[in-house]
Amino acid sequence: MKNLVMMTFFVLLSLPAAWAQGTFDLQENVPVEQNGLSYGYRIRNEKVKEVKDENYSRYEIEVYVTNNSGCPKVLLFRDINMGGSSMGVGSSPQTVAFFDCLNATGKRLTAKNQNVDARIFRLPHRIQETGADGKTITRYAEAEVGYGIRNGETVVANMIVIVPLGQRPSFTCRTAPFSTF
Repeated sequence: MKNLVMMTFFVLLSLPAAWAQGTFDLQENVPVEQNGLSYGYRIRNEKVKEVKDENYSRYEIEVYVTNNSGCPKVLLFRDINMGGSSMGVGSSPQTVAFFDCLNATGKRLTAKNQNVDARIFRLPHRIQETGADGKTITRYAEAEVGYGIRNGETVVANMIVIVPLGQRPSFTCRTAPFSTF
């Protein structure tokens, strides 16, 4: 009985570490490289905004993911359907990264977090058919296999955050598990 309690305790302690594997902190204009992908953010504009007689710092931010791996990175439909790429609340199946601004207030309908989504990924394949004359005809088509980022491609999302006056935005990023071709 004591061994069962100890084992359960150990498993419960290790779960947060497993969930946090794809989570890391970001610094402004310093992308983090993981598995051939660069995750980062840039501040495009900043100003002071008054909200209910208090001043806040308002930032227009571009969050991005760039594929530098030398091959496409793909979230396969098969893996998505099996629950393998769930990024959490507010994400969609094509979400490749989830950026969370830790010190954002969310006031004035501004964001606290932002998804970066990949586009549909297609692969060419051959289809052999028998024509009306009985001859085999080969035609080519594209099949949608998931959502992906091609080598050298950057996917971007924009957001506006309000943080306490004098502070810079502070970000963490969660990533999705990719398949490589």
